[in-house]
Amino acid sequence: MMREFREDIMNFSKGKDDIIKGSPTYMAPEQVSGDPRLLDNRSDIFLLGSTLYHIFTFEPPYFGKNIYEIIQKAESGDLLSPQDRNPARQIPEEICRIIMKAMAHKKKDRYQSVEDMAQDIDDIISGKWSQQEKKMFAAGEMLMRQGETGEEAYLILTGKVQVFIESDGRKVVLATLKEGDVIGEMSLISKEKLTRSASVEAIEETEAAVLTKHVIDQNLKKLPPYMEKIVSTLTDRLRTANENVHPHVSDDSAYYILKQLRLTFRDRSNNKVESFKMPAKELVKEIAEDLGISTQKVKKVLNKALKAKLITGKKGMVQIPDIVELTRFTEFEKPSTE
Repeated sequence: MMREFREDIMNFSKGKDDIIKGSPTYMAPEQVSGDPRLLDNRSDIFLLGSTLYHIFTFEPPYFGKNIYEIIQKAESGDLLSPQDRNPARQIPEEICRIIMKAMAHKKKDRYQSVEDMAQDIDDIISGKWSQQEKKMFAAGEMLMRQGETGEEAYLILTGKVQVFIESDGRKVVLATLKEGDVIGEMSLISKEKLTRSASVEAIEETEAAVLTKHVIDQNLKKLPPYMEKIVSTLTDRLRTANENVHPHVSDDSAYYILKQLRLTFRDRSNNKVESFKMPAKELVKEIAEDLGISTQKVKKVLNKALKAKLITGKKGMVQIPDIVELTRFTEFEKPSTE
């Protein structure tokens, strides 16, 4: 239907005479004055919006007890949004936005040409995002902050963002996201009012499409009832898992990795630590399994220890040259308990 309507409006200027004159329930505010000098192409756009309004709601834009009340509403722009006029129709938010922009009370707030309106309709048909649904973030600008209540989610269209948490005064980076990734979606799907579990900062100039709770709810209602329940249940379980995430996964785990390194060597070497060597791959795997963290986190810490000469690595074998020095450094990395 939207595709057919888009084709119709491109030919709208033909044969439009007398339609507005005989249709007070479709009148643009400026037409009520009766001064033809106030009418222009944006008055025609208002009529297009009125027609689209009627198509989707099954009701004319203005209604009243008599013609005078209808004209008064048209003059003042007393207009309900399509969704509020007929909630049972479940009109998509993007369609409501196009209709309300076309029917804006002030001409400067409407589409300035039929082509602009047609382009917006084309974007909906093709699945593109309109300018009103996008946000631009400069490098270093925050998209969301840890602990705040979630109101919006974002689909990254261009650019990159960094997801991080604050732990013991330190910035712990959890992930780097790019085009096509979604952030903040759990707060929109969950029935509970959630706070952000992490902060998100733009690494470079980033453009993101805005996802609102209303849009998500509308789309969930289109699914079978059991599918909506499945999505909500999965969200609740993810939230619970996020709240109970292993501290070594989210926090700076250097202390725990270095401590486990010492314990592993002592256990394997019968306390002859400084003369013992262990294959690097085997060591990384064992520490990761013991602590329940990724091998990448273990490798990152061991590489730092290698650069600090706390361990040596030759021919794929790891050795601790000075256990006392490693112990001292490990205690220095111990997280604050304050």
